[in-house]
Amino acid sequence: MHGVQSLDESNVSSMVMNLKDITERKMAEEALQESEAKYRTVVENSLVGFYIIQDNLFRFVNKRLCEILGYTYEEIVDKISPLTVLILR
Repeated sequence: MHGVQSLDESNVSSMVMNLKDITERKMAEEALQESEAKYRTVVENSLVGFYIIQDNLFRFVNKRLCEILGYTYEEIVDKISPLTVLILR
């Protein structure tokens, strides 16, 4: 806390406080975390290959796509472009 005087001082006759209810924000954050966890579970356990490509590189792949392509996660993510996979097949 900045600029707070001790209430032990006998000359303090009043106090000004600024409070903000953050309940809605906290509830929204919790809902987002729950949603992300559900999405992650669905993607990671999917029976189909799932991937995210950014700047012509795989930035995320799920376990099933690794199995389909015959690569490990470490061999694909941030190292291989989708075009490379097509050429090598």
